[in-house]
Amino acid sequence: MDRLTGVDVRTREDYHREVRIHFSLLVRTRTDGVMMPATIGNLTREDVTDRVRAEQEGEPDPDDKKKWLRRKADPKSIRNRHGLLYCIIEASMESTPQLRTTNCCKKTSLPRLGTTASSAAST
Repeated sequence: MDRLTGVDVRTREDYHREVRIHFSLLVRTRTDGVMMPATIGNLTREDVTDRVRAEQEGEPDPDDKKKWLRRKADPKSIRNRHGLLYCIIEASMESTPQLRTTNCCKKTSLPRLGTTASSAAST
């Protein structure tokens, strides 16, 4: 992100914040169900889909059902974060050395704008 051109300092800072707050929640789930930290090299389409779904559903507080540990994200925020991740993965494919050969964000089903998390999940 620091090498992006055509963006101002604030946008670059916003991107860093998204990575720090939201992308740190990405996990890699192996085929045996074991969860591990996600990296550029091990992230899969299923991991990206799981993260989108988690953002749609939010995370209720198990101790107080009226509170949230992480609130449901609105569709535009989910789409914006996914777009940023898509660009990061694309950059990893074009880097030297190349870190990936495919983009795990391609063909992710995203919530439609103007829908709530519950209605998007049922479509």
